Amino acid sequence: MSSIDKPSSVAVGCWVKIKDPDVGEETIYLVDKKQERPESGRYSPESPFAQALLGAKHGQKVIYTTPDGGRDEVEVLDFDRDS
Repeated sequence: MSSIDKPSSVAVGCWVKIKDPDVGEETIYLVDKKQERPESGRYSPESPFAQALLGAKHGQKVIYTTPDGGRDEVEVLDFDRDS
C-alpha cells in the first residue's frame, strides 16, 4: 500500500499500534460489531475504547472510559488499513 492510500486518521478497518503506559505497546484492530473480540484485540466502534481512537492521528494521546468506569490514556503510534 502506498503512502497515498494511507488513511489520515484512525477509522474502522484499521490496525492501530498503541502505547499504554501500564501495558506497553500493542496492536489492536477496529472492526465492525460482528467481528468484535476484545480478548483478541478486535474492537468495534461501539466500545468506548474504539470510539476514543476513531479520528485520532499519529502521536495523539486519547483518553477513554474503562469498563469499570475509570479513565485511561493511550498514545497512537501508527495505524493503517489492512491490505
